Amino acid sequence: MFTLKTFVLFIICTYKFVSSLPAIQNKSSFNGLIPFSRNTVYPGYLLFETSLYKYHRDVQKWADARKICDAEGGHLVIINSEDEAYFVRGLMAKYPDSVLNDVKYKNQVLIGMHDLFKEGEFVTIDGKSLESSGYTYWEPGNPGNAPNQNCGSVTRTGGINDFPCDTPSTFICEIPLESVCEHSIINPNGSTLAEEKGN
Repeated sequence: MFTLKTFVLFIICTYKFVSSLPAIQNKSSFNGLIPFSRNTVYPGYLLFETSLYKYHRDVQKWADARKICDAEGGHLVIINSEDEAYFVRGLMAKYPDSVLNDVKYKNQVLIGMHDLFKEGEFVTIDGKSLESSGYTYWEPGNPGNAPNQNCGSVTRTGGINDFPCDTPSTFICEIPLESVCEHSIINPNGSTLAEEKGN
């Protein structure tokens, strides 16, 4: 249950997190990408709105990419808005085709959606329909609904795509700030918010 105590601790955690970020020197050139460099727990992650994001250049199958994101305290990115899709496109732009020599599918990254439960009914990895998640811009001609294309990707143009689960690709992990706070605030009894909630 979300109590007043939990809310206050969340505000304190968020304040500590934001105040630890490097100052933005030139606000006119700020592109929304803030390196999360001062925290060694989440190296390589960038802050956008209320989550941290990391582009993984090492190719993995969808299930393995999902496990890596889980191990880092997050999940495969779930795109919830056009702004978030634009941000993800910006992460992908940092890795143009010319630097992805060992990657077969250079124009897309794996994301947290699939139709593994029922063919053609795509859901996010947290169980929501794409419609309720807030982003349904499909790449033209998709979903193709080929039997082996049950996992999700997003292209450099921002269109989502059904993608073969067993085809290795680059991927992006997302860690919601709420999760960062839940796992970093230590209560007087020595437990974290996540432990109190049973996570």
